[in-house]
Amino acid sequence: MRLRPRLVPIPPTPGDAQAIETTPFWIGASSTAHLKVYLPGIAERHASITEREDGYYIAPHSAATMVTVNGDRITSAERLKDHSEIGIGAVARFEVVTGEPRRQAPVEAPKPEPEFLPDRKVPWWKRRRRKHGRRAVGFPVWGWILAGAIGVAMMFVGVQVYRLVAAAGQDPVPPPALTPFEGRLYDSLMVEATTHIERGATLLDLGARDQAGRELAAAVTGFDQSIIRDNPWVQQGVNALRKTVEELYRSKSIALPAGWTPAPKKVFNLSANLSANLDADQFLSAVDEVRAAFAQAYRDTIVVTGRDHPEHVSLYGSRSAMDIRVRGLRPDQVQFLVKGFADRRIRVKDFSSDQVLRAQIAAAIRAGVPDRAGTGVHLHVDRYRDRNDRWTVRR
Repeated sequence: MRLRPRLVPIPPTPGDAQAIETTPFWIGASSTAHLKVYLPGIAERHASITEREDGYYIAPHSAATMVTVNGDRITSAERLKDHSEIGIGAVARFEVVTGEPRRQAPVEAPKPEPEFLPDRKVPWWKRRRRKHGRRAVGFPVWGWILAGAIGVAMMFVGVQVYRLVAAAGQDPVPPPALTPFEGRLYDSLMVEATTHIERGATLLDLGARDQAGRELAAAVTGFDQSIIRDNPWVQQGVNALRKTVEELYRSKSIALPAGWTPAPKKVFNLSANLSANLDADQFLSAVDEVRAAFAQAYRDTIVVTGRDHPEHVSLYGSRSAMDIRVRGLRPDQVQFLVKGFADRRIRVKDFSSDQVLRAQIAAAIRAGVPDRAGTGVHLHVDRYRDRNDRWTVRR
């Protein structure tokens, strides 16, 4: 009978040991995962463990989900062995314990102690002759002393250099991990933050700078006012949000608000661990197919009005999302687009249904500024069909 392996958390990773009772055994931040890991950077379905005839194999869910075995990143299924160390993302580590008896290293037999012969006694005439004999010709005594001092100094310098190099090569001590409650709070705050960013980006496009500024600021203040604001894991996500907001302002040549805390140069990639249904090339090809089908059916063209905007790159990755804004589409034409994208595993988000944006459009129309009213339909498409938010069109 084959023993069921267990995954034992390696501190500071929280939690209890989890037995692999069924396969595929899913690891991730989803509520349906067998091993739930509520930490930043962990995808809903991050990795899976599958039982085969010769053992258990772990594999990342996609190319974007980072999984390591004994410190090496894997891109395909890797066989697990007893005492293997697996890493889920950059924040969680587990030891594989199969329950099989581990082989003990052979004990070496003690080495025989060397025998020391007593020193032979030198006759007195030889000692006298050596004492009064001719002075040896060779390296002077003071030279030996100087060479010894130099050697000691070089050893000291070498030890210090070794310590500095070793310290530079060590990984920093990881910060305390999030508890399950803190992980769920982080996820909910991040959903709200990305909502504010996407809404603020649309308002910037419409020219509503004041309203856009309030939305973009809210993307960060939600974290600043939370009980997890000081956690280093959380700060990585907040810095990524700040960087996105800065890129949005920079793309419109707008100065940052007074008192804005700038983000560091290197920030966490918010889209790194998203599980996509299509790769970038498949996504672009599918969008072109829908546009061609629409042109053939209605003798009209659909123009993509936004590609790789700062919020697109930050939240979805490069070549992964588009905006389609059009005027005068009939409901049946909108449904044609929605169905065409959905049939090709593309997610559709309808921003024209957002209450804040609708209020801004209505205010622009009342003020006689039609340019700020935007368009009748504002659709967003990306390659993450299985993700949902308040704007996702469900079929």
